[in-house]
Amino acid sequence: MHFLESKLILLLNLQFLNFKEFARAQKDDSAIQKFLHNDASSLQLELKPCQSANCNLLCDTSTGVPRPFVPASFRKLIFDHLHNFGILSLSEIAASTKLISARYVWPGMKYQIKQWVRCCESCQRSKFQRHTKTPLGTFSLPDARFTHIHIDIVGPLPPSEGQIYLLTIIDRFFRWPEAIRIPDMRAKTICRAIFDTWISRFGCPSVVTSDQGSQLRSSMFVEFTRMLGTQKIKTTPYHPISNGIVECFHRHLKSAIKAHENEKWSELIPIILLGI
Repeated sequence: MHFLESKLILLLNLQFLNFKEFARAQKDDSAIQKFLHNDASSLQLELKPCQSANCNLLCDTSTGVPRPFVPASFRKLIFDHLHNFGILSLSEIAASTKLISARYVWPGMKYQIKQWVRCCESCQRSKFQRHTKTPLGTFSLPDARFTHIHIDIVGPLPPSEGQIYLLTIIDRFFRWPEAIRIPDMRAKTICRAIFDTWISRFGCPSVVTSDQGSQLRSSMFVEFTRMLGTQKIKTTPYHPISNGIVECFHRHLKSAIKAHENEKWSELIPIILLGI
């Protein structure tokens, strides 16, 4: 089974829970019993049948989707299952909270999830400490999407399925990001990747902004942009904030890749982009 497919199945798989024990723990949990007799609570608690386990689960129906009320003994198990499989770059507290609270509910869950994320070793290793600061500047604003793009290269990364670098592209108007896996930084490889992945779907951009990497200043790349009728804008050398829109994208992209350092990063790129 493909790695990404197995991750998606894991997200939807509820077999990690023993629903009979879950229902029994609900009955024995003192916090749940207090909520059952609390008329001021915004939760709408109802017993819902769980056919697979032939039991009833106490669920909150206030959102329109039944969310099981999680007893204390099952909370960490549920957090670990949904957070640690790493499908949506969940090093961010808000992302983990949103994912879990859409499916389950318990008192004080936002604070508890925040504490668990902060104690997650993988998340802390991938946290960035320095932030790219983009200065104010005067730029002509694009009047349509996909007319002005920013490009850059990330790498070298640990080899994964023959790929070592990522060609990153982001649309200035629509903020649409792409991260294209490439085996090398040759101008020919970059031109082919841009044409096959971006131009074939979104058309030729009017403006391309990039740094002054040698492959992006090569005669082949200059001729490539000339044939497309694209204006090439070069940023100031050794000044990453001149291309701040793509550097900000890199910050989140690298953080997500680092959080999954034991996995094949080349297979994770599509789902990481979904999380970003």
